[in-house]
Amino acid sequence: PQSLSSWRAFRRARAGEHVVLSGDDHPLFGGESYGSVVPVERPGWVVNLTVPASALDGPLQDQLLRDLGIIALVMLVGVVIMYLVALRLSQPLTVLANSAGAIARGERPVIPVGSADADVRKLEVAMDTMSRAVADRTERLSEQAKLFATLEQAGSAITSDLDFTKTVQAITAAGMRLTEAQGGAFFIRDRPD
Repeated sequence: PQSLSSWRAFRRARAGEHVVLSGDDHPLFGGESYGSVVPVERPGWVVNLTVPASALDGPLQDQLLRDLGIIALVMLVGVVIMYLVALRLSQPLTVLANSAGAIARGERPVIPVGSADADVRKLEVAMDTMSRAVADRTERLSEQAKLFATLEQAGSAITSDLDFTKTVQAITAAGMRLTEAQGGAFFIRDRPD
């Protein structure tokens, strides 16, 4: 270590100046220190009261690292909790969004009802009701389209052919298609004159 006589703080105190040490190198400790170097005028002494920086900073650094660790842990737990809550809320909404897409494509999805959240449950019930209503309307439209197509074919057959037998066969065939019957017959009763 360097000698005290060459230490700058010692020379300044020897010249009558009060020197405050804040993280300065100390020749006795071989590292940073805190304290002061004060001249005592009568005997001509210099009094040095110092504490190594490691004695003060060590516990503070340990406390800081511990506090940072606790804060990081609390933040991590908070993020995990937020993720779980978001996942819990988004899963039923994802299912409903997929169901809405299936309804838009004309499919008939089974919409699970039973979410824990009341608002999501209402949405599930509304989606299920809408799905059934769309399926019912689609079925009715399909039946109407079939009816109109059959009536158009029968009307076309009736107006294009004046042969009575062919006209009766066209009407019978149209009736079988509309009623989905396996067989059909058309009977004509003679009217008594």
